[in-house]
Amino acid sequence: MDGTSRHAMMQLLDGDSETAGLRARLGTGVATVTRICPTRWVFRNMPITDDQTVTLLRVGSQVVGSLVDLQRGQGKRYAGLFIPGPDFETYRSLFENAVTAFQAIDEATGGRYQEQWTVWADYLKEINALELRMGETGIPIENFEIDGKCRVQFDLALWWQVETESTSP
Repeated sequence: MDGTSRHAMMQLLDGDSETAGLRARLGTGVATVTRICPTRWVFRNMPITDDQTVTLLRVGSQVVGSLVDLQRGQGKRYAGLFIPGPDFETYRSLFENAVTAFQAIDEATGGRYQEQWTVWADYLKEINALELRMGETGIPIENFEIDGKCRVQFDLALWWQVETESTSP
């Protein structure tokens, strides 16, 4: 990928014009999330400052959540923190089950590790079947993973990367 297309992609990933709308809907310029019980999410007391990026996570036209401080990780993986969005309720149980399943992996002993990992992987398959997209332009993502602390990792869809690179000037 050349420098121009990489710069254009990073502009798409660094937050979008809807971020201001998200902040405005929250009223204070601060989005917050707290987990209560093991996996219940509510907006509260986790400031998102102006120097942090917030990128919307979508299922179709629904905003299921936001990705905070999205960073490029190893290889072509991206990582950040997931916070629920306005349309999260429809998908709450699926995401909560994935988070709980990951927590069970951490607590697994003996031969139960593989069993718990398989349960977590099955929930991730269901989440990935939602065909998640991010940002205002709806960049498709693949291999979405969420852990027991709502940290996420994913890849940009390979077909999208190839298409973007081939159409870049």
